[in-house]
Amino acid sequence: MFQGLSEYKSQDFWNEHPAFTIYTPDAGYRCEVFAAYVTLPVSETYVLDYNSKDNFIAYLNHAITNSLIHTGTVLYSTDHVVTLSTCDYSFNNARMVVHGRMEVLSN
Repeated sequence: MFQGLSEYKSQDFWNEHPAFTIYTPDAGYRCEVFAAYVTLPVSETYVLDYNSKDNFIAYLNHAITNSLIHTGTVLYSTDHVVTLSTCDYSFNNARMVVHGRMEVLSN
């Protein structure tokens, strides 16, 4: 379903598509892409529980450090992020990951 995520390996693609939109039954969200990279299926990328703001900031820094694109996005511990992931064929069992900062769309 997310095969197109691999396009975010390219800085030029991000320059043309710096954000995507997610719609839920409750709201729409503009998601500003701040990192994209290839990783293993078991890695820090898939941590879902942060027991402190410092751990969340470390997670965000991990994503930015590993990113193949450079966005200049400044993130804060209060930001809400979404992570999209799909299979990638860079190496055996690889995953392509795209992270976005979520902002509620105004009605």
